[in-house]
Amino acid sequence: TAWAEQWKIYKEKDAADADKEAAKYTTNEERNVDSITFRLPSNDIDGIYTDMYVSAMNTTMSAYFAFDFANAAVEDSGDTSEKKKGSAKVEQFGGYDVNVVVSVRDGKIVDIEVEGSNFEGTHADYNREKLQAAADGLKASYVGKSAMDAKEIEGVDAVSSATYSSRAIKEAVLNALGLEASGEVITLPTEKLAEGTYEVDIAFYTDNVKHSLVENDKAKATIMVDGEGTMTLTTAVINGTEKEPLYYYDFNGYYAGNAESGELKATDQVKKEDIDFTDDVFGADEKVVTEVSFPLEGEFAAIYRTNASIYVPAMKNLTGEVGGVTFDRGRFSSDCFAKVYWDSLKRVESPGSGFGSQGKELEADTYTLPVSLKNAGDITKDSMAASCVKDGRLVVNEDGTADITVDLQAVTVMGITAWAEQWKIYKEKDAADADKVAAQSTTNEEGNIDSITFRLPSNSMDGVYTDMYVSAMNTTMSAYFAFDFANAVKQKEALADGVYAVTGSMYKPDLATKSMADTALNHNIQMTVRDGRATLAMNFKGMAITGVQGYLGGLKYYDTGYSKDANGNPTGTLKDVTVESVQKYSDGVVISDTYGKDYPDVVRFELIPEAWEDGIVPLQVFVPVMESITAGTGNQNVYLKLELNSLEKTTVEDERFKETEEAPKNPAASSGTDTPNPSPGAGTDTPNPSPGTGTDTPNPSLDTGTTTPNPSPDTGNNGGTTTSPSPSPTTGKTDKPKTTTLKTGQTATVKGHTYKVTAKGKVAFTKCKKNAKSVTIPATVKIKGVTCKVTAVEKNAFKNNKKLTTVTLGKNVTKVGKKAFTGCKKLKTVKLPKGLSKKKKAALKKQVQKAGVSSKVKIK
Repeated sequence: TAWAEQWKIYKEKDAADADKEAAKYTTNEERNVDSITFRLPSNDIDGIYTDMYVSAMNTTMSAYFAFDFANAAVEDSGDTSEKKKGSAKVEQFGGYDVNVVVSVRDGKIVDIEVEGSNFEGTHADYNREKLQAAADGLKASYVGKSAMDAKEIEGVDAVSSATYSSRAIKEAVLNALGLEASGEVITLPTEKLAEGTYEVDIAFYTDNVKHSLVENDKAKATIMVDGEGTMTLTTAVINGTEKEPLYYYDFNGYYAGNAESGELKATDQVKKEDIDFTDDVFGADEKVVTEVSFPLEGEFAAIYRTNASIYVPAMKNLTGEVGGVTFDRGRFSSDCFAKVYWDSLKRVESPGSGFGSQGKELEADTYTLPVSLKNAGDITKDSMAASCVKDGRLVVNEDGTADITVDLQAVTVMGITAWAEQWKIYKEKDAADADKVAAQSTTNEEGNIDSITFRLPSNSMDGVYTDMYVSAMNTTMSAYFAFDFANAVKQKEALADGVYAVTGSMYKPDLATKSMADTALNHNIQMTVRDGRATLAMNFKGMAITGVQGYLGGLKYYDTGYSKDANGNPTGTLKDVTVESVQKYSDGVVISDTYGKDYPDVVRFELIPEAWEDGIVPLQVFVPVMESITAGTGNQNVYLKLELNSLEKTTVEDERFKETEEAPKNPAASSGTDTPNPSPGAGTDTPNPSPGTGTDTPNPSLDTGTTTPNPSPDTGNNGGTTTSPSPSPTTGKTDKPKTTTLKTGQTATVKGHTYKVTAKGKVAFTKCKKNAKSVTIPATVKIKGVTCKVTAVEKNAFKNNKKLTTVTLGKNVTKVGKKAFTGCKKLKTVKLPKGLSKKKKAALKKQVQKAGVSSKVKIK
């Protein structure tokens, strides 16, 4: 026990020492600080941070003053309140009386005084301490409550570890105000529940010392009713919360027939987990119960009886029988009551209805179903074998049952590519082998399993666990199939297997204006259908960008489940298309120029389920010419709009699918040189506005339609350089290459992040994209055609980013500046480059630690 001193006040949690203000203070007769006064930094804050030095502990502690402005009251020079007295008695732990004086003004409680008396037994001092803790903790909770509403008084929560005293204070306050506790009326069901899954409100609490075992006074629980009418209740259990600092470490069973004298029956439907808590009583290897399921036996009742083993750290000094409870250093066995509020009962699933935890209604039909493979140990993370899943289908049968088919492909794990076999499906993570059901399967021509089909164990499940045997690794792997029922899309009248032609065009995100990329597309698109799945083959040609002849450099599509931002841009998971052929000159040589090579000619990808409904396919194209003019503008979001009513069955030989332009001549072949053509349009009368030429050709934006002048690159003796061969507009021959030079100190924005040139071929990451959540700093970036290594993170680079959670440093980063992460309150992880020596890793980690990260951030 000690007094604190040297109080300092500051507004931000990570404030520098210079920003912390010393509070004014007064002292008592023993010269201990007994009050502090300070100026509120801002009227719109709910509290401030503080540091205090505790000399008895030789340590400085940090804390947060929280202000309840809503209940602020004007100080009155005269007390005009009415005083009302009440009392209650605590029977446990030797017993004592609780007396209160409640001050009431204008129908509201304005003050409460609590005093104990008649403390008896060996625990008298312990009881005084608990009563004082309850009185100190509850006073503010009662102030402002109506003095005429019993429910408001009853709504005041107990103080942790002082439950008996808290309950007695509440009874005494009700007594003082002449109020009676409201009695609960629970109406029991009169008819047997139909088979299905139900949601219901419950209270779950311990006997004797009444502690809630769920997060609040009431919580949602599940009741499952089988075909024979047997009811099983499942509820989550809390452990070690601020409100209830107890640990529920064993479920001892439920009482047969729900009778007080009934036999205690065990259940194996108990989930236990590790918990980050240990002390001199509760071992680090001990687990706690987090969920329990037990039958509701006997007639319908309001309360069902169970028994559990519990540890309360605040009671670890108690051993032996105290108040009718036998303690062993704070451990005790207690009956626990589940109070079921039957009026709140709501069916969430019956056979044939609602799918997944969200209860998506799906009628009998066939649907495309997004399926992913997750880690069995943590179903929020992808499995190592996630890439083996291609897609899924859901068949809802007339009787309400459902079958799922998952199409599979080879998977690469730890450098080994193989097919999986012997697939088994099960409902619970720790299911016994006897409860695992073998999935039906089909095989390809090589005898590998390329699809599995299984019955969904329960329509309310969001996924199932699976085992698969990978013979190439001689191992059985476990994983979790996650189903996205919310995005299940009914398959329209299934198209027969075959090849179809469909008309399509590419639009900007407004879906009204055609994208410039549309000029590169053959609008007759090939659709191939097999087993209800469709793939699109798109044929591209050259495109002109304000006089510059170029090509699309790449294409990706957004996977099913995508969404749109406020500007109409698609957001979600991008997937690569398959490039079946690349652009070539008439002599068969692959086209290459100053902007790149291997430009896609024909690409193929799977049609997402949403497109069957609206004909809209979200894409991202890459335009190298744009990227060379202004870094970061090469990637453009577009939509492919399919005219589904134009679908026409045909063959792959259909003339409409063929090239719509002649392949350009190879300028290298015609000039007798080996120099690649710097511009696909060389030989025309249109000059090439390549970076470094100093021309004023405007920079078109595919998405906005605006133009931005192309500045001449900076020159100087420092920074990186790139050469850009420039063809003669009249002869098509290549002139002497020109040089692009980057100045030291020059900045550029790439994919929303800002970089600064620090030396020849080197840049520093200087500013993070606004509101970025996860940032990976690349090993290199290209600025005006110059590839530069990213070797440093400058000071303040991420400062005050309120949403940032993860940062991954590129392999070339060797320096992190001061305050780079200051104010990043949600930052959880900083990943260091792989392959560093121990010495370099330690040095870089130290820099990160000094860059403003909190002690809770993982640096790995």
